[in-house]
Amino acid sequence: MGSRDLRRAIRGCSVLMLLTMPTGCEQAPPPDEVRPVATVREIMADMIGPSADVLWSALTTVSTADGYEDRVPQSDEEWARLRHSAVTMVESANLLLTDGRHMAPEGSSAAAPGVELEPDSIAMLVSVNRGEWVGLVHQLQDSGEAFLRLVDARSSDAQPFFDVGDQLTTACDDCHQVFWYPTD
Repeated sequence: MGSRDLRRAIRGCSVLMLLTMPTGCEQAPPPDEVRPVATVREIMADMIGPSADVLWSALTTVSTADGYEDRVPQSDEEWARLRHSAVTMVESANLLLTDGRHMAPEGSSAAAPGVELEPDSIAMLVSVNRGEWVGLVHQLQDSGEAFLRLVDARSSDAQPFFDVGDQLTTACDDCHQVFWYPTD
């Protein structure tokens, strides 16, 4: 191979290298789309707990001259508040399943020492029993969806509210017994 052929080969390789080299205009791989900020404890205290309280109080029993009477929501505002809480419950449950979410703020301890497990112990239980965690979170979502169906139907029958309230209580208790208070 002569020097002229060698220069052509080098030039060809150089052009090929330039064409295949990354450039500053190349798009970087996308960052993770989900960035957990709140902890499970915060989601429970600030979103799921208050929503559950609203849903549990959807049905009221009042004393009248004729005895006791169960009352379901009547006004558009009451129905809207229930719907907001049901949607918040259903969608907040998804946040509990986010990879990388901490159980409690860094350095915090159990909210009720001696009664509930420490956050690191809860995290380990969730990690080891991920399938059960997901199933229990879905149980919570199912109860929220059942409330949502009642709200959207504007059910005037009190019994379904009692039934779905019991379903929500069971969902909460089942999860807490496995992951928060497993020594009970």
